[in-house]
Amino acid sequence: MHVYGTRKARGFTDARRRHVLCSAHYRSSSRTEDRQARRHLNIEINYMKYAICSVAMAAMTLCACANQSGARMGLLTTTAPVVAILAGDLYTGESVSYIDGSGTLRLKSSSRPERECIGVFRYESEQLGAGDIDCSSGAHATFQFRALSTLTGYGFGRTGKSDVSFTYGMTVEQAEPYLRLPSGKKLSRQDSTPVLADR
Repeated sequence: MHVYGTRKARGFTDARRRHVLCSAHYRSSSRTEDRQARRHLNIEINYMKYAICSVAMAAMTLCACANQSGARMGLLTTTAPVVAILAGDLYTGESVSYIDGSGTLRLKSSSRPERECIGVFRYESEQLGAGDIDCSSGAHATFQFRALSTLTGYGFGRTGKSDVSFTYGMTVEQAEPYLRLPSGKKLSRQDSTPVLADR
């Protein structure tokens, strides 16, 4: 009985030890899993914060890349209003430049809306570029331009018979000093639209 009792007691003790060890291992495994879960959750939260901050910064940057004239910079293109004097007539329109340094130009005569001009241009350096323009009147001009900022600039050129001058990304007041206006004329505004008026 004594030997049996001792074996029984020892067996009970071994079983209890195994139970305690298993419980401890389970608790340790659970704590490890909890730590891993919390770590993964923190990584996901930090990633979400980074993504939100990145979107917010991009939006702020795009909002900041616009000016009073309405010129604006997007992710892939920059669009700016254009004011031009061609053969003594006022033309207005828009330029679109792309991230590869190329761009397009579309203008319409203020006095004769049926007259339109379409042009292309390319930056040759950070500030300087050149281009051509063709008009429905048959006029053709080559021009050079200089960027004053990311959104603004001016240019000059010549058709066969007359000068061409233009600005982009500028208000009427900003544009006038850069334009070769017809004698006795000034650049003015009528309901926010550029017009030629008598001095």
